[in-house]
Amino acid sequence: MATETRTQKSAYYRRAAIVPTSAQTLQQLFQQALGQQKKIKDRLEAVDASASHFRVVSSSKTVKGMLCGTLVAFERGAHQLVIVDDPEATSLSIGALEPPQKDEKQQQYVPGVLFFAVFENHLAVVHSQSLKTSALEQHIAWLLREKTGLLGSQQGIALADEIKKATKERIRKSHVKALSFGRPFMAHEDDASAAPSAAVALKKSDVSKLTPDSAVVSFIKSILPGDKFAKLNLEDAVFEGNLEVWVEIRYPSRSRSQPADTMKLIDDLAIALRDQEEDTVMLELADGSKVKGSELKISAPITLKSTGGVPQEDAFYDDMAGWLSSLIVNGVVSS
Repeated sequence: MATETRTQKSAYYRRAAIVPTSAQTLQQLFQQALGQQKKIKDRLEAVDASASHFRVVSSSKTVKGMLCGTLVAFERGAHQLVIVDDPEATSLSIGALEPPQKDEKQQQYVPGVLFFAVFENHLAVVHSQSLKTSALEQHIAWLLREKTGLLGSQQGIALADEIKKATKERIRKSHVKALSFGRPFMAHEDDASAAPSAAVALKKSDVSKLTPDSAVVSFIKSILPGDKFAKLNLEDAVFEGNLEVWVEIRYPSRSRSQPADTMKLIDDLAIALRDQEEDTVMLELADGSKVKGSELKISAPITLKSTGGVPQEDAFYDDMAGWLSSLIVNGVVSS
């Protein structure tokens, strides 16, 4: 009998913004596009020049009036590394498994899975480490513009975080006194422009090799005298450990008044930081209270049931649609 497992996942709320605006909602456009491109070959997006890596909505259905579906990523011909689980052995060699066939059709390993539920311009998204919400955003844009022409070439689409109404009202009422946000000082030396998570251990030494982020270097260079900056040798340096850079924006200590336009600017900046990672943002309000980065996002835990390792999509869709509906009905997000 196949083993059933339960894994807690984090569902995140997103709001779709189409610019210039469209007379149709994202749900209407997305459903129409999937209806036009019914076969997988018609909606299969190649994401590399060699056309070996792909993204595709593998399945979709309507649940509680919402469009629910699964976006997957895979590479044709990719093998899965394996090792023999033999505690008695003195050494273990690494092997690789080729994906099997099913009904005379080649299967492929799937490293990335993302689940979504869409109602009008509201979305609930459960992403994975290798398939983020940005991938869904890019795939929808490709499907609506290039494959179906449902959006014009000049129209853009964004799936943005939205701050809780209660938190936004709290910020607008008390106003932000200071905001802090941070980022890693360094990035993996093979890709200094990549996201901080790209810093992974090099197999040769088991130690990450990191170089200072170019944006951080430029900032330090702008505030240090030229001779002192040159002595740091940051532009050629390589490190084995990371640091964090935190920036604080606040009123000067000598300031006795806060003009309305300045207050609005710092409030707007604080709200815009909702797209940052939860643990890289902190706000201090004028009433002395603090707002954590997690309070700027709307999320909830949802349990994913799997049988024999296979996700039970129908039950998961139902829970995602129920959560998204509750956000709208209870006024957590703007309708």
